[in-house]
Amino acid sequence: MARQKLKIRDRKGKKLREKKSRSFFPRRRGMALPMALIFVLFGSILIAGSFNFAVSSKKLATARGSRYSDQVLAFGYIEKTKGAILHKMLSDKKALHPSLGADWEDGPPLGAVDDLLIREPGLYEDVTEGNRKVLLEVFDLTYETDQLESTIMDNSSELQRLPPMLKLTSSQLGVGSSMENATKTPGVPNEDNPKKDEPAKVDLDCFGAYLIRVQLFRLPYSAGDKPIRVTEEAFFQVIDPSGAS
Repeated sequence: MARQKLKIRDRKGKKLREKKSRSFFPRRRGMALPMALIFVLFGSILIAGSFNFAVSSKKLATARGSRYSDQVLAFGYIEKTKGAILHKMLSDKKALHPSLGADWEDGPPLGAVDDLLIREPGLYEDVTEGNRKVLLEVFDLTYETDQLESTIMDNSSELQRLPPMLKLTSSQLGVGSSMENATKTPGVPNEDNPKKDEPAKVDLDCFGAYLIRVQLFRLPYSAGDKPIRVTEEAFFQVIDPSGAS
């Protein structure tokens, strides 16, 4: 009898142990190491993703900051150049027109876009600002198409640099209708037209129209590098021929 009771107890104890060993994740031999590796791999992926996100965010913020600083630099040169043009015109009591030549009777032939450049102190600069090369150019817009030679018209790179041509209209100045009606005699003010059939004259000696172009390049700079930013603005200025402010 004693032996039989012992067997019954052993069977009950065995059953209890079997019930206790059952869980949501049944214990299996050899699964601990693979599960640990899976958790490590998953954690590594999360860390790598977070790191890449942080690096991308930093690069984006740096790029935005760089674009903003380039914009501020370019517009700063444009505003400074406007003041320099006005100061030069008021000092000389006349506008700046390299495209019209010295005698102003007939505009000189333009063999290159550089013939429209105003190479005056403060109006043409090729300098370095921080980590940027700055090229400032001011072009005269009062040229005419018949002045352009084939060296410009047949050269695609020159045509890309060519500023727009200004056609003087009454809406722009309140007088005149085109460049053909412009007075090219220096210092002669506008006069009321006595004849109704003839359009009023525009005194180009007192009127200037210019394109201010600022190009920014990365440093180090090599000849032929393309600008990373090109900012342009047209600027018009009329002065009193009498010299009154």
